[in-house]
Amino acid sequence: MPRGKRSYVVDSEAHLWNCLVYLDLNMARARAVQHPTEWRCAGYNEIQNPRSRYRVPDLDQLANLTGCATLGALQTHHRDRVEAALDSSDLMRDSRWTEAIAVGGEQFVDGVRARLGISKLERIQSGGKHGLVLLEDSEAYVPEFRDRFRSKAPYAANPEKKPR
Repeated sequence: MPRGKRSYVVDSEAHLWNCLVYLDLNMARARAVQHPTEWRCAGYNEIQNPRSRYRVPDLDQLANLTGCATLGALQTHHRDRVEAALDSSDLMRDSRWTEAIAVGGEQFVDGVRARLGISKLERIQSGGKHGLVLLEDSEAYVPEFRDRFRSKAPYAANPEKKPR
């Protein structure tokens, strides 16, 4: 995902499942692996083969949030959804999960927009059958990064001057 680790809010179990599967397929989407099990540090492996110590995700809470009664049910549903996504060969980038702040129904997304004080309605887009998406303002990053790189790299301010 752009700009490293990100956070966004989702409206329902269905949106959470879609998000989990999308993230688990990142390395397959990048063609670094054929299946998420091949990427050792993937979230897929954290769910399917949880460590007994130093575990990052709270799998009991994740099971609860996804509507699963047990860890075993979570693992089964998760594995089935990832396999179905791989079988569908739909590994295209999806801006809902790469540029969004919030994903969900109209009332949910508009509520997040209002709580964040965002007034630009053009940042809310249709997510098709998945509801609406509140997009991040990508321009918000431009001055911060431009100033940071300008001070550290003389050629960033002057594109004609290339590094050796």
